[in-house]
Amino acid sequence: MRRERRLVSFALAIVMFFSVFHGFAPIKVRAATEKVPTEFEIIAPSWNRVAVYWKSANRAGKKSTFAYKILANNRVVESKTGETLTALNYGGIPKYKISYTLCVPATKYSIQVGITKNGLTNWSNPATITTPAYKDTNYITKAAAKSNTSVGLSFLNKMGTKYENPTGYYIYRSTNGGKSYAKIASVKKSGVTTYTDKKCKFAKAYRYKLAAYKVVSGRTYISESPAVTGTIYPIGMPKVKTKAVIVKNRPTNKDYLKVTWGKVSKVDGYQVWLYSGSQATTIRKKTNLKKTFTKKAKRQWKVNVKKLDCYSYIDIYVRAYKKVKGKKVYGPWKAGKHQQFFRG
Repeated sequence: MRRERRLVSFALAIVMFFSVFHGFAPIKVRAATEKVPTEFEIIAPSWNRVAVYWKSANRAGKKSTFAYKILANNRVVESKTGETLTALNYGGIPKYKISYTLCVPATKYSIQVGITKNGLTNWSNPATITTPAYKDTNYITKAAAKSNTSVGLSFLNKMGTKYENPTGYYIYRSTNGGKSYAKIASVKKSGVTTYTDKKCKFAKAYRYKLAAYKVVSGRTYISESPAVTGTIYPIGMPKVKTKAVIVKNRPTNKDYLKVTWGKVSKVDGYQVWLYSGSQATTIRKKTNLKKTFTKKAKRQWKVNVKKLDCYSYIDIYVRAYKKVKGKKVYGPWKAGKHQQFFRG
């Protein structure tokens, strides 16, 4: 035992000798003295973005920087060091935020943040979140029959960044009241878009569904929030002509509004609507007259001005109808040139 103690003392004396006479200094281990952040708030506000907020245990010193790494399915998609982030001040507690906007829908992401000082980084435990499924804000602005055998659709996409915008749209059609849909077309265009279904049968009930799709990293994601139309019947629109005969001074039986319209094949009749809309005054009761004409009747309606609101615009609409299983189904309204009457 005494011999072992002597050997240890001798070894220590040799180390001290070389340290003093040969300039060797004791080895110092550099340490990242900043405490790693531990409180996280991670969110995925949309399918393509994740954001993480955290509180630093104490303010990072002048020589400290932040680092973070983002993993998707255990694969690093973004990693940065030496970041200087601006602290968001919440009650005197520094709070920091990072955001990643190139996410993939329905994917699990893991985020770690750390503080670097003296060349070393203290990493936090990973925080995980799964991005939501792909959803795109699109809506159908117009859906109506264009003829006896076609239906036109117009739809609009909420514009965003190039990464957020859809790659295109899938269009589906239902012939059983919306119980099931079959894809009939795809449109590779974002923004304001139109599509015409030219393979329709006269007066048959159709419904349409519009779903945006996005191709990300070679994979196609279909929106889970499609836009859906009501029931549409392919019935053509008639041409409408209007003529107003006005005698000055007070209204008389000689003052009238005459509406005429063209023929639509295969229909059973027409409906005419005279309406004084939002520009109507409260001086007289608003005009809201509707009249139905069979296909054998003369395609014109002559209305005395006394029955109209003479202090506003009169809008004229005409549409055709067809009886299907004893029920009238209508095509879209066709507007004529509105007329204006100012009578004292």
